[in-house]
Amino acid sequence: MKLTIALSVLSLLSINAVAQVSLYADPNFTGTKRTVTYTPGICASVPAIIDEKVSSIKIPSGTSCVLWADPGCPDGVSSIAVVDEGNGFQIADFGRETSIDDAMSSFRCGMSSGPAV
Repeated sequence: MKLTIALSVLSLLSINAVAQVSLYADPNFTGTKRTVTYTPGICASVPAIIDEKVSSIKIPSGTSCVLWADPGCPDGVSSIAVVDEGNGFQIADFGRETSIDDAMSSFRCGMSSGPAV
């Protein structure tokens, strides 16, 4: 009985886990920065102050994210994926050659095994 209750509590804790990404308005992780808390697997919005202005992003180790230029993480719409490279933090510096630069409005990330950014 105690084991079942403990496992149920652990399951609830993992379901409600949250993590953070850091969004930057300029390349090379400069300019306006906003840290956004999100629930893994759930679509999150870019804060209004930096919406459609993001040029670089840091995500926790062990995480993969999909980024959209449109709000609401819409299916069937162009997106870009970023994945942890195993070096502590995934760092995506979009540069001017990608369509997501200065256009990101929403994102969805998976589970993180590393520290928040």
